[in-house]
Amino acid sequence: MQSTSLVLSDFIKHPQLIIGVFVVLLVNLLVVFLLAIPSFQALKNQQNSHRQTVLELLSEQIAPLLVNRDSVSLSNMALNIIERPLISELQIFDNKTRVIAKAKQRKLLTNTVLIKNEITFLNQIIGEVNITYDDQLMPKYLNKLITLFLVFNVLTLGFIISLVYKNDLKNRQKLLTINHKLASVLQDWQPKTGTQLQQIEQIIHTIETNKVLSVSQSIIEQKQHLSFLKMMQQWRNISDKGFYTELCLLNVRCVNSDALSRQFDAYTLNYLWESYEFILHRLTQLYRAIQLPEGSMLAFGMEDDSNERDIELETSNSVCAAKVFEQALEILKEDENLNDLQRELFKQAKFAITISFGMAFVATTSRLGINLPMVAGDVYNDIQSIASTHVGGDIWVNSELFANQSIGEIVDASVVRNTIRFDGSEIEIWQLDDAKKSYFPIFKKQAQTILSKYHGK
Repeated sequence: MQSTSLVLSDFIKHPQLIIGVFVVLLVNLLVVFLLAIPSFQALKNQQNSHRQTVLELLSEQIAPLLVNRDSVSLSNMALNIIERPLISELQIFDNKTRVIAKAKQRKLLTNTVLIKNEITFLNQIIGEVNITYDDQLMPKYLNKLITLFLVFNVLTLGFIISLVYKNDLKNRQKLLTINHKLASVLQDWQPKTGTQLQQIEQIIHTIETNKVLSVSQSIIEQKQHLSFLKMMQQWRNISDKGFYTELCLLNVRCVNSDALSRQFDAYTLNYLWESYEFILHRLTQLYRAIQLPEGSMLAFGMEDDSNERDIELETSNSVCAAKVFEQALEILKEDENLNDLQRELFKQAKFAITISFGMAFVATTSRLGINLPMVAGDVYNDIQSIASTHVGGDIWVNSELFANQSIGEIVDASVVRNTIRFDGSEIEIWQLDDAKKSYFPIFKKQAQTILSKYHGK
């Protein structure tokens, strides 16, 4: 386990922290030299110019009184002026520097500035007036400016440090997980230590020297996905002996997957595949179907070959499952739990849903020591024929499906086209219309329930 000092040293040298501090320092320099100092100097010059202008106007009013030696009026003027804010002291001198009038506030001020101006009359200098101003406004402004900078820097650096620290902990946890996983695979694997960069370099070096990539690839190939494990649980009830039976198959295929892969990133596309695989698996539980190894195909009536089967129920279940899947896709297009990119992906994704009913041969085959179900025969050939011409956006079925009267109670349909089977015979392809009013709310509710389980898994 790494020591605290080592972790702190790594944190101080963290590239993101260094970049963040550099950016904050650069922003401070730009603001100080391009905004703060020019604005402070401009405000100070404006204040001095204003004071000088006031003093010049005052000198013009004092000049006649000083010529007439009206000391009483000058004293009253000085007293009136000194009562105004920000003026500490006023003195009026004659041309022999004798004080003619003087007024001063009782309160002593520490920050003051003295401004002098000559008094002229008929182009002759007859005296001088001095005003001592209170100069506390500029220091207060400067103190507020410094305080603002300190608060900004403390909050910004605090946010950067917390963000970098959080990411640093997350990265360390990922590296720790990688070390543990590789240690569980390789007997001689030793967890790497040091900085994050050093650990990554050590792991890459070990992968290159010990060919861990080939080992990891074999692990990935042998390790089954969660959906595959769920499908294996369904296959336990399938008999090892092959038999002929009537089956109903439902197939789902994204017809524009190539176009989506060029527009969206792999992470977003993976969410699309996981979503519709999850929906299909939930439909197997809802409508007693079996998910075949293809992952995108459901079989109805595959478990039992007895005479007690309800063919009407199995065919109607396939249609209901297809309509629920279709409704779930519509909900995902406006799902608030998804981000904008994911919603846009579901809006552009185009799925072809195909249902086929007919005779099939059901058996099991072994692959890598695992017994997998296998379906062959007319029903499988029909669904392949229909899917090959399906452009997506609706549900297509073969005409044999409508031999069951229960289908007409759920949904209406119309003939789309005829196509040729592999044996040369013709097959009618029907397109399912909207579900009957009594069924539509049920399908929508089932789709909402399935998606709520998905978001809450």
